[in-house]
Parts: sequence; C-alpha cells; structure tokens
Amino acid sequence: MPEPTSGPSRRLEQLDSLRGLAALSVLGHHFLFVFPAMVSGSGPYWLLARTPLAIFVAGQQAVIFFFVLSGFVLAIPFLRGPVVYLPFVWRRVCRIWIPYAIAVSTAMVCYQLFSRNGIPGLSSWFNSTWTTPISAGLIGDHFILVDSFKNGVFAPVIWSLVVEMRLSLVFPLLMLLALRANWRVTLAAAWVASFGSFVLYGHLRRHAGWSNDSLLTVHYATIFVIGILLCRHRSALQERYRGLSKRMKWALALFSVLCYTYPYWFFSHSALPHLGGVDDLITAAGVAGFIVMALESSRTKSWLVREPILRLGKISYSLYLWHTIVLLSMVNLLYGVIPLWTILIAAAMITLLVSNLSYEYIERPAIRLGYSGSSKLQQIWLKDPVLSGASGGPVSAAESDGPRH
Repeated sequence: MPEPTSGPSRRLEQLDSLRGLAALSVLGHHFLFVFPAMVSGSGPYWLLARTPLAIFVAGQQAVIFFFVLSGFVLAIPFLRGPVVYLPFVWRRVCRIWIPYAIAVSTAMVCYQLFSRNGIPGLSSWFNSTWTTPISAGLIGDHFILVDSFKNGVFAPVIWSLVVEMRLSLVFPLLMLLALRANWRVTLAAAWVASFGSFVLYGHLRRHAGWSNDSLLTVHYATIFVIGILLCRHRSALQERYRGLSKRMKWALALFSVLCYTYPYWFFSHSALPHLGGVDDLITAAGVAGFIVMALESSRTKSWLVREPILRLGKISYSLYLWHTIVLLSMVNLLYGVIPLWTILIAAAMITLLVSNLSYEYIERPAIRLGYSGSSKLQQIWLKDPVLSGASGGPVSAAESDGPRH
C-alpha cells in the first residue's frame, strides 16, 4: 500500500514542478508549430522532431504526463478512506471547468476580434485554428465540455480537458477496478481495453463515418490507471529505487527519457510501431520513471522544489489554458508588422504574466469554492441517514488541488 501523507496541507511539491515543466514543453510545442518546417520535422527542427531532444517540445507526451499525474494525485484521498462522490465531483468541476470557461470565453472573443482566417506562410497547424465559423451549437458544446465536438476551434488544448472531465466523473469506478485486482491483472486488462478502443474507433471511423471520440476516452482511462497504481504502490517503488546502484539510477533516467520520447525517435516515419495507442502507453512508462525519481531521488527533489520551477508548477494549469490564446492573438495581430521570432518571445512573456494573474485571481478562488462547496455537500450527505449509510463510513476531505494541466 502507498505511504500516506500526513494531512491535507502536505503536498508533493516536486510533482507540481514536473507538471509545470510538462506545461512549459506544451508551450514550446505550440509556439514552434507555427513554423511549417517544425510540423514536417525538416531543416533545423530535425533534432527536436526526430530525436530524444523532443522532450523539450513534446506536446502530446506532456498531456500523457498530466493524465498519469491526475491518476496519482486523485488516488491519494481514495487510498486514505471512503470518499463521497458528489463533493469529489464538485471539487473537480470547480478545479477544471471554472478556469476553463473563463479562458475559452476569452478565446472566443479574441477569435472574433483578431482572426485573419489563416495566414499564408505559416503552418497547417496554425491555419487550422480560428478559421471555423462560430455557431450557437459550437459554443454550447464547449461549455458542456464532456460531449464529442470540434474542440480545437478556439484553443488546441481543449481535447485533453474533455478527457479529464469525463474521467473525473467516473474516477471512483477506476479506483474500484484498480484496487480490487492484482496490479498485473489491472494493467493487462487496461491495455486490452485501450487497444480495443483504438481498434473499434478506427473500424467505425473507416466503415461507418464515426466521428465521436468518446471511445478513445477508454484508452486515456488506462493512463489514469497507471497513475493510480503508481500511487498505490508508491512505497514499494521508492524502496526499489533506493536499492538501485548509482549506475542503475542513471540507466533508469535514460530509459525514462527514451520511453517518453519514443514516438519521435523510434521509426517515426513508420506507422506499425505506433499503432493502437502504444505510443501513449510507452510514454506513460517514461512518466512513471520520472515520478519515482522525483519522489525518491534527493537530488532531483531538491532541484524541483526550487523557485522559479515551483512557481511554474503552481501556474501550470493557467499556462496550459492561456498560452495558445495569447499566441494566436499576437500572431494574428502582429505577423507581417514585426519579425515572427519577436512575436513569439513577446507572446511567451505575456503568457507567463497572464498565467500568474489567472492563477491568483481565477484558479485559487475556484479551488476555494470547490472546497467550501464540497464541505457543505459532505455535511448534507453525512446528516442524511440514507445517504450516510450508503457512503460506507467517514469521508476524507484531504485532496490535492488537483491536476494543473
């Protein structure tokens, strides 16, 4: 069983910092993807697109990092004792949806004000965003969030929040599955479900014109389960790490980097080694290595809890939400007026400023609302003899602030 934390005030700050570094790599990914050569992996961008150096700009891999961390962090209160469902969901909605709703509303306004409907000379990725006509249905889908819809219209990062919100709603079920079976059985079952969801989704898309991405959520549930198992067996994993020689610890670090960047360097032009979601699962293995090192390696831990890395971790969700909104606004406004690299540097600085403001004045109040509301829901639940009897016992209110994407 995992080593318990001492209480709600104790945080694994090094995991926040890992989340912050992953968010920074997403920023680098999207900022460089403005260039057509980065999308194709040609010219000077080859090193970042075809080698393990892609770790600095690995956008999809960073999202897998977030999902593993979500599974790990959300598992902590469940491993302490029974958790009431409605207060848990309320905290998740406040944590994820409120900052998201403000950011996506701003993105819609900026799209209307600044979009040029595409800019010749920039990448296909850039020109696939802020070019779709806005409709009431599209706006409604964005605020519902959990449905299947065109989620890349206003901000390319929204797809992961759809997955996060869906899996937050069923997270207690994932915990039940992960706790009832041997970890090997759990992983094997999760992998089969993951692969099956990809195969079925691909078949329906090819032969029935299926466009609903809900099936792929089953795949990402596997990534959450990996995080849950890491949390459940945290003490044993840390003990094994302590028993490694210095050489083996370095080997684990290298192995983790290679797994994390696997889609970039391992026959990246061939589809066969990357079928059925295998990229994400191998990436998750690399993430597991990083988490174990962050938890147990004193050198890694001491580096991660330093400022400004720790601050980067705190603002990571806001950084993730706002960076493409700032990027798209500034490029649409200033491209052709000043050099593109100057725009990108200015956009990065403004993103950091906006993210800090968002964290202080949107995220933190949303978190407080989540906890105050969940406390009231919990009191109602425990006072009701029917509901409290169904809850199975006392409820732990100690939960981390949750994943900051």
